[in-house]
Amino acid sequence: MYKKARFIFILITFSSLRFLSLPVFAITAICQAKGYEISLVYNKELQSGDPIFILAQYNFSSNFLSNTNIPSIPKCIEGKGELIDKESQKQIRMGNLFAVKTPNSKICTVACMIPTSAYLEPKDYDLKVTYTINGKKESSFILPITCNYKDFIQEDIPLDAKNTGIKQDSSSTRMAQIKKLNTVLGTADFDSYKKSTFSSFSEPLVCNRRTSFFGDRRKFIYTDGKSSTGLHYGIDYGVKTGTDVHACSKGKVVLAENRISTGYSICIEHMPGLYSLYYHLDSMAVKTGEKVKEGQFIGKSGCTGLATGPHLHWEIRLNMEAVNPDWFVQYFTKTFLQETETFLHQ
Repeated sequence: MYKKARFIFILITFSSLRFLSLPVFAITAICQAKGYEISLVYNKELQSGDPIFILAQYNFSSNFLSNTNIPSIPKCIEGKGELIDKESQKQIRMGNLFAVKTPNSKICTVACMIPTSAYLEPKDYDLKVTYTINGKKESSFILPITCNYKDFIQEDIPLDAKNTGIKQDSSSTRMAQIKKLNTVLGTADFDSYKKSTFSSFSEPLVCNRRTSFFGDRRKFIYTDGKSSTGLHYGIDYGVKTGTDVHACSKGKVVLAENRISTGYSICIEHMPGLYSLYYHLDSMAVKTGEKVKEGQFIGKSGCTGLATGPHLHWEIRLNMEAVNPDWFVQYFTKTFLQETETFLHQ
C-alpha cells in the first residue's frame, strides 16, 4: 500500500488559438513525492454547453512499479472527473476515466470527457479528479475551471398541421424509436478505445448559411393554439435537398434508420459515449455497423421528419447530453490535438 498522495500544483497556460471566444487549455503538473508524477492537459475555460476534456499521464518510477506490481500497459488507472459547484459542493456533471493509447509503456495515459449543459451558469467551478491506481486507495485533486457567459438565441417556431402532429405524437412506434436512440446514446464502450487515439473533427458539409444554432431557446407554436418550449440540440444548415453530407470524424455507424421525429437519421460513435447525429436526410449511404472515416460521404440532406424546410441538423452528444458541435471543429481539432500531440511525446 502506498502512502497518501501529497500533491504540488504547477499551472502553465499553453499558447492557444483564440477563435470565437474559445476557452483556454492548460497543462498542469501534479507531483507526488512517492513514486509517480501526474501531468495533464485540460480546458480550464469554457462556455455553457462546451464539453470538458482531460488527458492525464501517470509517470511511474521503476521502484514504484516493482513495489506495487503496476502493469506496463494502461489498465491500472480508474476513476472519474466531476464538475462541482463551489458553493453547494454538488456534482453538476461527471465522466469516467478511460485508458488511451500511449507511446511510452511506463506511462499510463487516461482521458476523461465531461459534458456541460447549455443552461450551465457562468461562474467558477471546481474540477475534481478522483482515481485509484491498481485498485488501491482512492486519491483526488481539484483543478480550477471557469464557465464564461454566452448569449443564446430565442425564437418562436410556428408549426403546420404535419409538424404539429409529429411533435405531439405519443404513439408506441415513436416512443420505441426514442427509447432505442437513448439506449445507443447511453452506451460507452471504453474497452474498445484502449488502442485508439483522438481524431480530428470537421463540419459535415460546406455551408455558410445556418438557420439555427446550438443552444437556441425555442418555443414551438402548434396549430391548436398550444405550445411547448425546448432547446435546440445541434446546428441546422440551410441547404437544398440532395446536398452531400459527410462524417464529421472517424467512427462506427451505430444507427441508420427512418424515424418519425428526425426522418432518415444516422448516428456515429466516435469515442466512448461520444456520438454525432445527422437528421432529416433525404437518403442514407451507410448502414449500421459500418466504420467510417472523417469526411466520408454518408448521405444526402433532405426535409424528412419534423422539418420546416430542407436542411441538415447536425448534433453531438456526450454521455447522452447535447454539447456544442462547433467546439470540436474550432477548438478540439485546432488546439487540443496540437497540444496533446506534444504532450504525449514529451
